[in-house]
Amino acid sequence: MRSELGARTLLVGALLGALLAVVNTYVGLKTGITDGGNVTAVLLGFAICAVLVRAGAAAATAHELNTIQTTATAAAGMANTIGISGAATALYLAGDTPSPLALTILGLGTAALGIGVAVALRAALIEQRALPFPTGQVTAELIGALQRDRGSGRILPLTVTAAVAAVVVWFRDARPAIVPGLLPLPAPGAYTDPAMLGYGAAPSPMMLGVGFLVGAPTAIAIGVGSVAAWLVLGPWLVDSRGLSPSYDALAGWLVWPGLALILSGSIVSLVLERRALIGRTLARPAPRQVVTAVAALTATVMVATLALDAPLLAVLIGVGIAPLLGLIGARVAGESDVSPAGPLGAVAQIAVAPVASTANGILVPGAVAAGVVVHSATGLWAFKTGHLLGASWRRQVVALAVGTVVGALVAMPTFVLLREAYTVGGADLPAPFAQTWAATTNALLGGGAGVPDGAGVAALIAAACGAALAIAAGPGLRRFVPSPTAIGIGFLLPMSFGLPIVAGGVLAAALGRNRPRVADTLPIVGTGAILGEATLGTIIAGLRVGGVL
Repeated sequence: MRSELGARTLLVGALLGALLAVVNTYVGLKTGITDGGNVTAVLLGFAICAVLVRAGAAAATAHELNTIQTTATAAAGMANTIGISGAATALYLAGDTPSPLALTILGLGTAALGIGVAVALRAALIEQRALPFPTGQVTAELIGALQRDRGSGRILPLTVTAAVAAVVVWFRDARPAIVPGLLPLPAPGAYTDPAMLGYGAAPSPMMLGVGFLVGAPTAIAIGVGSVAAWLVLGPWLVDSRGLSPSYDALAGWLVWPGLALILSGSIVSLVLERRALIGRTLARPAPRQVVTAVAALTATVMVATLALDAPLLAVLIGVGIAPLLGLIGARVAGESDVSPAGPLGAVAQIAVAPVASTANGILVPGAVAAGVVVHSATGLWAFKTGHLLGASWRRQVVALAVGTVVGALVAMPTFVLLREAYTVGGADLPAPFAQTWAATTNALLGGGAGVPDGAGVAALIAAACGAALAIAAGPGLRRFVPSPTAIGIGFLLPMSFGLPIVAGGVLAAALGRNRPRVADTLPIVGTGAILGEATLGTIIAGLRVGGVL
């Protein structure tokens, strides 16, 4: 029997991981909503191996497909583990220019700690408690289905949709520019230049795809937030508060109620899920795991303090609570399939604030804690798939390590490229979660002095609403109560992004209603749309920086 860690398997996983790292960097800066890439990696890995079979290679086994997705998802997750959609970008928004190399090394150290947490929790959460980790289950079922029917009807929708999305994006963002960048809508009179605000609907396959993936309830909740922010509060802020009708001015105010909705809803949900908070679930580490952890801790502390100017005490606090937050995040991910890295990162920010007096002192420890949460959940989703397929978890650890390195080496250069081509934090790449990290940091540093006039009251009202929605979403009622996190995202995205997400979610619900086959295909179609736009969008960014476009 062939090894799960053969050269072909790791190479295919690394190549797909590099692609997914590019995609998640782009999508994370654009929407804040990223995908682990488990299903995409399995489908594309199967397709690549099928091509190799025609050239005389052996067909991929279930364990090889599992290794491919483990490697690829570890790479894909590095965009979030490094903090490109969150804390790392918030450092740039705060006016700092941290070394990309330093951020990459910090991300690698953080990822190693996250893998260590995942290994420590694997037996208890997956074997003993048998938490579902739904993404891991779905991935295992997909691998089994591909082994049975050889991929019939699954790969074609992904590739066709990706190709169509790429064509649309080329004619929208490159030459000739046939597709308009914004479909304008009738705007309130306060908006003298609606296009500058992104007021309208963007012809974006990616945003439609995001709507397909998140589903109608979440998409509609994003739409509710978008309407409340840009159609109700925005004109009022211009007319009554005298704010400039520009994206930067309005987004700087709206980020506060959006942040309050996300944090209050998420934290109240965590508190209500008491089973996900504390438990004796850690396995005794092996000596080599201890050595790896010590090396990762040392590298993380040294880079954070020496290269990123974070106070030593703040870093030690952040590193110290990171495993506990990783435990909380892992158990939540096991039950709900959502990794609450953002809210738990905010907890770390609050914990270190008393001993930090700079943005770096708050953001860097928060980045470490959030990165551990992200990468531990990534590892456990992969371990769940491997457990169901009877794969070796030790070999999966090797695949996770390979993918982590590949993702770090790809995600940060992609971020640097996108920063050169677009304005991060502007209408093109709003980086919504990075804005929330920056806003939280400003509030902790300034004691509220950095909060715009009236935004503090709005944040308190939004926090109360978020908590109430989280409490109301009890057993049996969750599908009827809008998500406060999704509403908050609607506050942070330009309306041009929110509307196509809503359209995608509603369209997916309409097409999949009472049609199981169509419903099963729609997430694949949505993934293809995201893959096509993000990949070509990054290529276009490179062409712009190189002076070709």
